[in-house]
Amino acid sequence: MMLSLLLALAVTVTMFRMGDPCCLLLVCLLAGLAWQRPCFRWWGIDGVLMCICLYDAVDFCLHPYRGIEAAEASLTGLCCYFLVRNASVEGFLKLLLLPVGAALTLTFVSFGMFAEAVQGAGFADTYPFRFLFRPLGYITNAWASVWLVVLGLLAVGYVRMPRWRIGFGLCWVAVSVALLLSFSRGAFLAWGVCVGLTFFALRSGKLRAGLLAACLCIGASVYLIFPTETATTLAMDKTVSQRQSTESRVNATEKAIDVWQVHPWIGTGNGSYTLSMDKTLNEDTTRAYTTYAPNPVVQLLVEKGIVGIVLYGGLCIAVLVRWWKNRKDETSCIVAACLIAVGLKEMTMSIALADAAVLVLLYVLLGVLNKETQIFADFRRLENNKKSAFICVNLRFFPLLVIGMVCIIGFNVVNYRVRKEREVTKQAVEALEENRYADAAALLAEASERKPGIINRAVLAAFTADNLLPAGYAAQAEADLAREDDGTDVYVTYLRAKLEAKRGDLAPAIGRLQGLAETYPRNAAFAYELGYQLKIQNSKLKMNHSIVNFRRALQLSPRLLHTERTRKMLASDSLFQEQVTKGLANELTGKEQTANAYARAGSLAYYLGDAEEAERYLRKAVTEQ
Repeated sequence: MMLSLLLALAVTVTMFRMGDPCCLLLVCLLAGLAWQRPCFRWWGIDGVLMCICLYDAVDFCLHPYRGIEAAEASLTGLCCYFLVRNASVEGFLKLLLLPVGAALTLTFVSFGMFAEAVQGAGFADTYPFRFLFRPLGYITNAWASVWLVVLGLLAVGYVRMPRWRIGFGLCWVAVSVALLLSFSRGAFLAWGVCVGLTFFALRSGKLRAGLLAACLCIGASVYLIFPTETATTLAMDKTVSQRQSTESRVNATEKAIDVWQVHPWIGTGNGSYTLSMDKTLNEDTTRAYTTYAPNPVVQLLVEKGIVGIVLYGGLCIAVLVRWWKNRKDETSCIVAACLIAVGLKEMTMSIALADAAVLVLLYVLLGVLNKETQIFADFRRLENNKKSAFICVNLRFFPLLVIGMVCIIGFNVVNYRVRKEREVTKQAVEALEENRYADAAALLAEASERKPGIINRAVLAAFTADNLLPAGYAAQAEADLAREDDGTDVYVTYLRAKLEAKRGDLAPAIGRLQGLAETYPRNAAFAYELGYQLKIQNSKLKMNHSIVNFRRALQLSPRLLHTERTRKMLASDSLFQEQVTKGLANELTGKEQTANAYARAGSLAYYLGDAEEAERYLRKAVTEQ
């Protein structure tokens, strides 16, 4: 019972994202492993999961700040996996109903408030704003992945505990509704596959009929309450955003191959996908910035390389072999159905490798799949020999316990430094808001010499007048930034150009900005800064180049018209203002005929005082979308 309680606590902490900076949960999980007698035979899944955990631990040693989240999630999941194999699954699933019920209540209440706010703002349906719904801080795709794994666990409880079927059945229905309210194409497909495979996994005709009736009621209810959202989601490729989403996934996969070829064997390290793909994927101001990979294969290639593909490929094979051996067991078939559905959803967006809650729940599900139906005779003999049992515990779990304790020490050290840096940065921001520039500079000077601290100091130096900062602050920030510049981070190059221009060294600054603007023509910040620096030159040739870059920057990001710097510059030169703003919206829609372009054109027209033209463009954007 204690192991089941510990498991339920672990799932609750990770699912609700409760802060655990001291890693007390991991300490408890390792203690639970240390004092239990293992009552199971080791299979291939156990060995592969141990290898994956070891890989993540080594990666944490190489990249402590970037790899800490993956290592902590991997270690937590592995501990939960072994505890599931030795604990009472029935007891754990009963306790799981409590956090699931609480999460469902919060989800439905928050979704009701979200839908009411959208309709109160005058919009007909919630589909275009579904990404703004963030239950418990999750994006809707990640929250749907959590619910998908929970569905499998609830189905196991429903089949294995007839006396608790009402509770598990009601929760299963509610979780299905919550999953579908994400209005995600991947979630809809995965739910359909999960239900279909579970239907064939069930042995009882009565249970099959009940499942079919429940699914019909769920689908009908969601459609009747949200007909437009459901129809749009089921259309799969109807809206512009859906087509762009599909195109962006294909594009991200293609770009990832180029990144992978630089580090083919071990990748760029856990947690590095976004940074590694930034230059090739995220330098378009008009496109949404995403931190998730389009599928787990792409993320594994970029972060873990061929080694990662081999490890996770081995895990898939081990799971398949284990299911085949237990293919006549109803529970194993239900778990396999859920795993297939999760795999399908992961191929639409890689969530599990980037979200601890989904990963831990998947480890728990694997533990249920690999659960022994009976205690083997060789382990039953150990019950009468405590010394032998204790030796067996050490032989089996000693490597994991050692790795776990070493990692916990490392986690605490890194977490302490990260908390300290965040606190210093928060205080510096508060000082800036109160115009205490010297205090902000002094606070940022206390930050570490890691790249984030250096960039923060460079940002302060680049965007603050020298007379408001301590003497020599900007020069030191620039020197630190130059030392950190290895040519791989475009924003380090951008900040260096800003600092050079600030101290009057315009030639190298403009050279850097021209290189950035030519390499990344869809980045508004680079074009805007280049246009501004060329305007300062005040020569006829460079003025024309400045106007071209300003117009491009404003068309990519209309909000730049609102900045104090832009307003002052345009107000000081009426001819320059006319050349920059004349026909700006019409030129944009002449080059791009997309909903996004019409929306930007509408914003430009509105900011420039033409409300009638703005409404025309924005209505066209809504129609196109």
